[in-house]
Amino acid sequence: MIPAILLSRIAIAAFLLSIASAANAVTFTITNTGNSGPGSLFEAITNLNGSAAGGTIIFDLPGSGPHVIDLTSQLPFFNKDIQIVNDGPGDEPVTVRRSSVAGTPRFHTVLIAGLTIGNGFNQSSEGGGVSNNRSTVTVRNCTISGNQGFSGGGISNNTMFGSGTATLTLINCTFSGNTASQHGGAIENNSNFGQVATLTLTNCILNGNTSSFGDGGGIRNIGAADTARVTMTDCLVTNNNAGSDGGGIANTGTLVTNNCIVSNNMTASSSGVGGVGGGIYNEGNGNITVTNSTLSGNSTTYGGAIGLESGDATVAISNSALTLNNALFDGGALYDQGGGTVTITNCTISGNAVSDGNGGGGGIFNEGTGGNLARIDLINSTIAGNSAAVGGGVRNSDASYPANAIVTLVNTVLKTGQSGSNIVGARVTSLGHNLSSDAAAGDAGTGPGGLLNAAGDIRNTDPQLGLLVSNGGPTQTHALLAGSPAINAGDDARAPSFDQRGYPRVGVSDIGAFEFELAIASTLGNISTRLRVLSGDNVLIGGLIATGTGSPRIILRAIGPSLSSLGVPGALEDTTLDLFQGSTLLMSNDDWQNSSQQAEIAASGFAPGNAAESAIIWTLTPGQGYTAIVRGKNGTTGVGVVEAYDLDHLPTAKLGNISTRGFVDVDDNVMIAGVIVGPGNGASARILARALGPTLTDFGVP
Repeated sequence: MIPAILLSRIAIAAFLLSIASAANAVTFTITNTGNSGPGSLFEAITNLNGSAAGGTIIFDLPGSGPHVIDLTSQLPFFNKDIQIVNDGPGDEPVTVRRSSVAGTPRFHTVLIAGLTIGNGFNQSSEGGGVSNNRSTVTVRNCTISGNQGFSGGGISNNTMFGSGTATLTLINCTFSGNTASQHGGAIENNSNFGQVATLTLTNCILNGNTSSFGDGGGIRNIGAADTARVTMTDCLVTNNNAGSDGGGIANTGTLVTNNCIVSNNMTASSSGVGGVGGGIYNEGNGNITVTNSTLSGNSTTYGGAIGLESGDATVAISNSALTLNNALFDGGALYDQGGGTVTITNCTISGNAVSDGNGGGGGIFNEGTGGNLARIDLINSTIAGNSAAVGGGVRNSDASYPANAIVTLVNTVLKTGQSGSNIVGARVTSLGHNLSSDAAAGDAGTGPGGLLNAAGDIRNTDPQLGLLVSNGGPTQTHALLAGSPAINAGDDARAPSFDQRGYPRVGVSDIGAFEFELAIASTLGNISTRLRVLSGDNVLIGGLIATGTGSPRIILRAIGPSLSSLGVPGALEDTTLDLFQGSTLLMSNDDWQNSSQQAEIAASGFAPGNAAESAIIWTLTPGQGYTAIVRGKNGTTGVGVVEAYDLDHLPTAKLGNISTRGFVDVDDNVMIAGVIVGPGNGASARILARALGPTLTDFGVP
């Protein structure tokens, strides 16, 4: 369980962060749960304010946790750079509650780690839980839950007052149940007055947040493309709601997502309908880059997954899946109404739908306006099983402004769904080597041959696709079945070097997002080690390195209680797991169901079988060494397992070196290693297994 500090609604409106520098010279340890006195939080802040350069606050409260600190008076104003850290191995939960008479503190802070910021109330301004104005702030291993604000229900990162930049970095954080009366249910990133506001999220979850009357149920990024910047990696944005546009995310600046899931978000006004962009909304000249990501199950009125309006945006979507989204009127997956140019490369657009009987574009709806271009370029993509009354796959609506509505496609598969033809619209240009299951005739009167009449185009032919499943890589795809007419029918000159999964395109490239291979090289799918876990230097330590050029996503597990059901005697009753890169702690977990990654772990298919076991999902940087440490909770001992599963099976990356260190005993307490070869239907995997002992003394191992 991540250690936490809980701030009650009546106690806290917001953390107001304004950081001058990052120097930290003094460490103060909280040993007193009282409101004041020696070792109290009040004394810690007072002493650090009086120091030359601020410092760090940690907790070492007597007795076993969880601990509660009730504040009945105003905390001192934070006038120095202060780190509040409570996320190290063994740190116990701490609750800080403040009565209404205690006032609202303000903070100068560089780091907040291992806290829960809950039930903050700041309806008149930005940031219900935390407000960062023109400062550099890192929030790590925190939960921001149940806060309310005008904009940025959980956190606001802004440049509203004065000049300067605002930089907010969020690592391993969970945002849930936050509400903004206007914009950004969980987070608002606002670059006011031309100043730069930068928001970076890594391995974060935004779940169940709401912007009641505005945009961005999860995140609102507001400002120009060169001043308002949001970058998201390995994040989950799910079950958020916007009263206006952008159920998951609303953007006018620059938004970059990599290996993210945006799912089950929605927009709905008080009447129950309304809004654009169930997953992501882009307005004006904002730019979006979506890579290796999944947008699924989102719903709205226009643009189930992504909606663009009124601007000159540049949107690039690659190696991603837009699946099972729904729009009431137009654009089951993608809606571009004079919103700019969208380039879709190596993507699967599948199972999306438009509900209204007169709606168009089950997969994609494109419409120019009087002053704005709407252009869609499709490259090596698969559009399958989408449904709408008009244009089940693609609807290019160009009746009013024909010069401003353009669709081009090359090396793309189109397969009809339950309703609507594959393409409707006259201004659709084939660049060749497309495959359609119907005639792709477009609107009446477009001439003989329909819309797909360039070299290499194939019409009225079943592409022979498999079901939408995981076929390797971070996103789901439709595999080409053996004998598919799409195999070796693409244009190599226009095809990317790799398919949606990251697999190389070999020989003559295939049409669509999936490259068919007769034999797939095998990789290690799982490695594990069973050993008796002691304490001190004799805990269970696993090491791993990824080789190649790709960045594989793995799940690490610390197993104990489940071993008892397998007949293993003396199993650990409760495990903890810490992941390091070098000496840097990346993430800790105690009980996977309490993790910020709980939903992602459950969705991986490799969740531990017991709630007292631990798990961490991480994307490895190739060539870097990682260490996973398994301990018994509270120093307990017993037999445990450390193991890693490769979730992506990228052809450009593999688990190249796996090692385990621990105390080797006799009988049932010897070291036992296990290996599972990952997916592959051709080649075997060669491995080298080594048992080392004496050489460890050269590295100072006692």
